[in-house]
Amino acid sequence: MALDDFLARFGITVPVVLAPMSGIAGGALAAAVCRGGGLGLIGHSEGLKLDEEVAIARVALGLGTDDAFPVGFGILGFQIDSPDGKKAEAYLRQLVRLRPKAIWLCFGTQIEQQVQLIRKIEKELSSARILILIQVGTAEYGKKVAEWDVDAIVAQGTEAGGHGNSHATGLPLLSLLPPLASHLSILPHPPILLAAGGLSTPAHFLSVRPYALGIIMGTAFLASPESLYSPAHKKKLLLAKNEDAKRGLIFDRINGWDVLFGEEIDGRALVNETTKDEDDGVELNELREKYEKAKGNDPEMERLVVWAGSGVGLLTEVVPAEAIVRAFGAGIADRLPA
Repeated sequence: MALDDFLARFGITVPVVLAPMSGIAGGALAAAVCRGGGLGLIGHSEGLKLDEEVAIARVALGLGTDDAFPVGFGILGFQIDSPDGKKAEAYLRQLVRLRPKAIWLCFGTQIEQQVQLIRKIEKELSSARILILIQVGTAEYGKKVAEWDVDAIVAQGTEAGGHGNSHATGLPLLSLLPPLASHLSILPHPPILLAAGGLSTPAHFLSVRPYALGIIMGTAFLASPESLYSPAHKKKLLLAKNEDAKRGLIFDRINGWDVLFGEEIDGRALVNETTKDEDDGVELNELREKYEKAKGNDPEMERLVVWAGSGVGLLTEVVPAEAIVRAFGAGIADRLPA
């Protein structure tokens, strides 16, 4: 598929998709990415008031309540997993009724069933086809997903911020992409391949362009005004270097998230006093006590988690998300073959 065909299919002008970062990518950020020409996604999280974020995005995009929603949603699959599938069906039916452009699924044991549910609900509600994106961290899983009725596979390398396959189970992006791209090339109607992990510049896009048609950007938007991150988070990010973002499990173990994500998954976050204490052998219970005490009282984010990817050092100032996307689009326009 040519780049222009991909852009037309996704209804965008810049080959950028916002990572649906839970607790960070709300309606304002998703709408700003859309205004810039990319695809904006709202990240699902337990504390997110979905109706409020949808309303914020609609207002930002000048849309009425009856207009189709040009924004998508990202869902942590395990949050809607259930033995009988009823929890997923109820939640996905709610989303499909909103007529979003896309739904991104990741991290769950029932992802394939959730894809089937979306397609089933589309037909029942006579809805337009929703773009389904599935995040993968291994070529093996990506090849399996390629057989499903999905529109895009998001190949996430270990450079990515937040949760993803660990160094033990995943691969750097430029090692993950080639086998996936090779496999997709022999399929009659393959999903589109998108690249995620430490990507934010035109040069990054060109480095993955032999394999992928578009990129996922998350860390690049963390300090933007539209990000739901707090001022303390943003201050910490703007001072960070690339080497400050490291993969590990300590924040998951402290908060009990490791049980939800599974043993193959960890997270990339900024190092701080919590990670230093872990390195020094401080017991988990003591780390939990310190972490709990820091909640609401950690203005320098020296204890609490700040998720960020390996390109965090490129964040040096607060820039509106729309401007970031437009600058990226302008930056690649002169570098792509005519």
